[in-house]
Amino acid sequence: GRMIGGHPLLWDLTSTVYYALPFAVALLCAAQLRKNVDGLRRLLWLFGVMSAVGFCLYAVCPATGPIYAFPKWFPLRPPRLSDIALAVLSVSGAPRNAIPSLHFSTALLVFWNTSGMRKAARIASGLFLAGTGFAILALGEHYLIDIIVAVPFSLIFQAAFTSSSRSNSAPRYRAMFSGAGLVAGWLLMLRFWIQPLAMWPAATCVLSISTLGASFLVWRGLRQEAS
Repeated sequence: GRMIGGHPLLWDLTSTVYYALPFAVALLCAAQLRKNVDGLRRLLWLFGVMSAVGFCLYAVCPATGPIYAFPKWFPLRPPRLSDIALAVLSVSGAPRNAIPSLHFSTALLVFWNTSGMRKAARIASGLFLAGTGFAILALGEHYLIDIIVAVPFSLIFQAAFTSSSRSNSAPRYRAMFSGAGLVAGWLLMLRFWIQPLAMWPAATCVLSISTLGASFLVWRGLRQEAS
């Protein structure tokens, strides 16, 4: 946030990347339409079901981005834990749509579903994914933990809407159940044990890195079996 704060051009460019997500989805669907209609239908169900479930999860762990929760601090300096009451923080008029980040989940699914396309499409989708991750943090719409939880969350639906056969059913189920377990674990910890997580940042870092590592390994196995 401090990188783009006070620089209108950088702020506008970052905002453009943030709001360009529907355009990226439309491009992916258009590219898939050139191949077959069934693939397009799969993508529409993938993004639709993922979004619906994500909106429901917002009620499990209601949270809002730092630009809404801490407007006096963001992006100049993060608040100290002694300055806020984590359990009773009230933010009026702000959307509870932080965790998991559907913005990052959608961009990640766009990247994953360009695996069979040309190298240029893969590079473009990868750059867009990185830009989206930067944008949602720099604009204060999400926290880093929202992105971390979004990875196993996306894995659930990528596996659920991967073509099924006897040879790749085991990796699909492994990806769905492991992704669901990781998401449930994080939501429960953030919902009921936020104080211990705040007191032990090193443990939170280890859990975050483990979540990303496990998700990547499971996704790689899913991709190898589906290819």
